[in-house]
Amino acid sequence: MVHSTDLESLRSTRAREFESRLLRQEMALPTINVDIKSETVSKAIGLIAKAGYVLYEPYRIKKKATAESEAKIISTKTEIRISSLQRQALNRILSTETLRQENINNLTGKALNEIVSNGKQIDNATDVDWIKKYFGFSQDISNDEMQDIWSKILSGELTKSGSFSYKTMAILANMRKEEAALFSVVCQYVIRVGQRLVPLIYEDVGDKIDSGYNEGTLSFENLQFLQSLGLIHFNEVGEYILSSPSKGIVVGCSEKKFLISSEVDGKNVLKVGKVFLTKEGQELCTIINEKSSLNLPEIIKNRLVTENKTIKEL
Repeated sequence: MVHSTDLESLRSTRAREFESRLLRQEMALPTINVDIKSETVSKAIGLIAKAGYVLYEPYRIKKKATAESEAKIISTKTEIRISSLQRQALNRILSTETLRQENINNLTGKALNEIVSNGKQIDNATDVDWIKKYFGFSQDISNDEMQDIWSKILSGELTKSGSFSYKTMAILANMRKEEAALFSVVCQYVIRVGQRLVPLIYEDVGDKIDSGYNEGTLSFENLQFLQSLGLIHFNEVGEYILSSPSKGIVVGCSEKKFLISSEVDGKNVLKVGKVFLTKEGQELCTIINEKSSLNLPEIIKNRLVTENKTIKEL
């Protein structure tokens, strides 16, 4: 038989354990290194709150009162008999949602830091429904490297609405960090032609291109895999081309720009290799790897400047 004093002691012990755990979890929540009262940050947090995600409340003031309140509820409800399986389910829900909240706070903090450090402003056209979708996709991302990518998606959309589609987020949500790293290798060889990002991936490049090719990172199988994800189109038997009705085509890589001119009347045609980025691949490539291969200018000169073409750095 369990005496009333024993039951009260059990309720009190469980309440203290819950309060202690909740306090430790909230103390672990990150703080942001920006002024939350600034107009930019306040507007961003306001948009996120409209989507149902209230963030960065004064935890240091509220946490003890919240913990004590929740502990009292646990203490009262201890009298209700629940099965061991139900108790496990409740603990799982609490642990899952606490981790998700920590992830959401991390993502938001990183995104706000990036917005402020780059001196950008919040786009008033940012869609609240997009924010809901974003956190639905990203709330279970705990890996720090993947959070860096996801935070750039949030900061990019908050400052320029329409930058990232739902499909792009769906693809990224199903990628491991190793797969993201593989795609980043493709992005090292990307040039910009107008508004399009074009990777220069060729089949027989010898020793002129760095380890991304030579060590087999961009193998047939890996390119097929990236195609299955919906990030690239892979031409297994030929090469893609870009054409322009004008004699000159401007291509950019990193901080450099080149003018490739045709000496033949008619279209200027560039053979750009075996890979084309999908719309989703182009969106993701803008944030997943911001550094170009050091050999990219050499690839441009050796591969794009064919017979009857000249090149000039602008």
